[in-house]
Amino acid sequence: PYHVKATFLRRYGNPGGWFADGKRSGGGPVIDLGVHVLDLARYFTGSPKALTVSASVNRLDAGNDEIKTSGRYMSADYSGGGDVEDSAMAFIRFDNGVTLDFETSWTHHVKEDSLQMELFGTAAGATLYPHVQVFSDKRGYLTDTVSRHTNNEDKPNYDFDEEIAHFVACVRGEAEPMCAAEDGVEVMRIVDAIYRSAAEHREVGVAR
Repeated sequence: PYHVKATFLRRYGNPGGWFADGKRSGGGPVIDLGVHVLDLARYFTGSPKALTVSASVNRLDAGNDEIKTSGRYMSADYSGGGDVEDSAMAFIRFDNGVTLDFETSWTHHVKEDSLQMELFGTAAGATLYPHVQVFSDKRGYLTDTVSRHTNNEDKPNYDFDEEIAHFVACVRGEAEPMCAAEDGVEVMRIVDAIYRSAAEHREVGVAR
């Protein structure tokens, strides 16, 4: 892999309350949604360390509480307003040469909510959602390969069951954790750099 595009967008999804209070949450969608695709992007590219980040964050002044819709995201202590970002974009360089285009939002003028990751490699490219698809060429023809794996839609708790089983195996000493604490720390370093870059209006190095 040499480049990744990772997005986690909501059109209208600010939970309000403590989520939108920077003193309690530390940030908005970067911390709430973006960390998941940042973590996944590192996983698929060999867990590299970030070198530099160039980012911007945005806040919409329009009153979300005026939107009349159903199914909105709401924290337990929901209240309007808040002082964290509504959306963020970043370009990240890693120590193994991989680059990452990153975008996340709670409130974004897009057609619909979306979660997507695109991987670009020397032999093939791939998208992960809603199904894994691989794009390459074989014997002089462009090829699109669609996985028959269904993401276990018929077993809604499958992923959680597998996580719990792995955790128990690690506690028993029967397996090594698939995700080390250092992976979480590295994502925290990237998040910190995103906010620093946005505040300073320039590319910044990732502090270690």
